[in-house]
Amino acid sequence: MKKYLLLLFSINAVLTIATAQPQHEVTLAYAPLSSPFVGTDLQENIWNAILLEKAKFSGFYQSVNFTYRIHFDKISYGITNGISGGEKTGGTFGIYGGSLVKHLTFFTCFEPTFYLRKTENFQLYAMGGIGIMKSREEIMRTHQNYTYRWLTMQLTPVGVRLGKKAGIFAEIGVGYKGLVNVGTSLQF
Repeated sequence: MKKYLLLLFSINAVLTIATAQPQHEVTLAYAPLSSPFVGTDLQENIWNAILLEKAKFSGFYQSVNFTYRIHFDKISYGITNGISGGEKTGGTFGIYGGSLVKHLTFFTCFEPTFYLRKTENFQLYAMGGIGIMKSREEIMRTHQNYTYRWLTMQLTPVGVRLGKKAGIFAEIGVGYKGLVNVGTSLQF
């Protein structure tokens, strides 16, 4: 994981040095319906399709995320860090036996953002992201704890930002930032 984070931060540093006057942005957001397990769900459901079994979904959780982004003309590159937590019943891989499961997940992801329309006070964009998550789950029935790392991803077909330097934004997508991700941003 350390090598992965070093690679992400190195890419970000190279992009910063390569441009004379990039515009920077920091965001803080809340996602009431996040799904950081979209990567594990995808992997498990590929096997379920091969074995002709029923598809599974890990559910939705709440998350808070922070992004640092470097802007260019029609694209920006960002690094997002976040935390997600919640409860679910049942679970994947058959180890939960219908028990209540609590989880806490941390994620770090690389996100290119493509601007469809960009003016001084308005931005319309689409974004994708991929990264790594570390999750800790506790099965309440047996009080067993599991910690694992896995890939996570985000696909946001529509995002809107309003404001010049300080602004608000809303995004609709699926993944670690959830179905709806809203927050504030500061560009400098």
